[in-house]
Amino acid sequence: MEEEVRFDCHPEPDASAEKCSRRDCIWKSSTAYVSHADMITWMILSNKVFLQIGVPWCFMKPGIGYRILSSSESKTELVKNNGPRTPWGEDIGRITLTSSYIGKTLNVKIGVEGR
Repeated sequence: MEEEVRFDCHPEPDASAEKCSRRDCIWKSSTAYVSHADMITWMILSNKVFLQIGVPWCFMKPGIGYRILSSSESKTELVKNNGPRTPWGEDIGRITLTSSYIGKTLNVKIGVEGR
């Protein structure tokens, strides 16, 4: 999977191949080049130095997420892809996204019909 489209599966600190595997995600180090001119954040954790460059090493498998089932100006229905399950509990089969304006404020709701 290209590094630009990786979705972080372990956003908490101290990710490891073992922890990533427990979440049924993919562990692969980044090949991204970081020049000295780039913004680099150094973190010292447990006497180890980690370089944060914005490319997750633990990331979701392809096909995770939702696809659009139907869409109108203010309502979009999404259904779960047949891909892998999320590592954070039960997946929801169908979700609804509604949007409306209250004056100049955009109101967005994401939920399940009837809940």
